[in-house]
Amino acid sequence: MDVFINIIGIVALIVTILGILFKEKEKVMLFFSIYFILMLSTYFLKNNYAGSLLVLIGLLRSLTYYFFSKKQLKPNLYIMLLFEVAFIIGVITTWTSALTLIVLFNFMIITYTSWQDNMTLFRISCAVISPFMIFYNLYIGAYMLIACEVLYFLAILVSIYKNDILFYKKQKSTN
Repeated sequence: MDVFINIIGIVALIVTILGILFKEKEKVMLFFSIYFILMLSTYFLKNNYAGSLLVLIGLLRSLTYYFFSKKQLKPNLYIMLLFEVAFIIGVITTWTSALTLIVLFNFMIITYTSWQDNMTLFRISCAVISPFMIFYNLYIGAYMLIACEVLYFLAILVSIYKNDILFYKKQKSTN
């Protein structure tokens, strides 16, 4: 079983790195959805049902945001709040330990920042929460997801530099 989990982790690693490097919200949400499917598989195979439920809700959220962004629409406030409430209910119904709160806060922050159209804010929030997910995956023994999160964190930093810092420097120099 661990070999299968590691294979899923390797695929997740590739998807993660590719996904965060995109500038367009639509592509980022598509890759997040694929990553969540792989993360869901890992958590489920590790019998981590609390994490699995939260990742499933995160998958539904990412798919919803993807379809909205594909149509160049922003989900209304109630859709975002619906997902936030779903995460809280998910934690309450599957509570295993206080460490589950790490995943809850992760998904709540990302739900809010990915709801925005500001991809800079989204990338920064991803950089902030990534170390917490590294710790959580260490706790549950999802070692390939740790590698994913470490590389994801580095890719986020590259993406922030490439898509935000260089972009703003370039904009400033032309003004």
